[in-house]
Amino acid sequence: MQRPRGQWVNFDDDILVAEMRTIPQPDRGLLFFAMQRFAQGDDAGFTVKDYGDDLFMLKKKGRSGRSLFFTYDERDRTSLVLLLAYKKESDEAPPNLIRTARERRGHYLEKRKGKTRNERTQ
Repeated sequence: MQRPRGQWVNFDDDILVAEMRTIPQPDRGLLFFAMQRFAQGDDAGFTVKDYGDDLFMLKKKGRSGRSLFFTYDERDRTSLVLLLAYKKESDEAPPNLIRTARERRGHYLEKRKGKTRNERTQ
């Protein structure tokens, strides 16, 4: 049995719903399926590419849906933070999308840092 990797959380629900809608069906559904399997620890049928600094791309082989994410360790769990979803334009993630994902990662971490400070003061 595979070890679960973590639980998916969104950088921003509204933004990511809009981005997911740009991915045509059935590719969108297959990307969701790949994300679910990845979180459960299953590597079959999809590819994960490491872009450094804990930024990764997940894609279902032969499909157009892509997601960029990073892992975030909290006290009692690991979160897989979905930063960006997009329709494939080439084999590599475009540099502007990598920049956007890194900026969103920074915003997410700042928000988490503020939340952690507030939890300690209460």
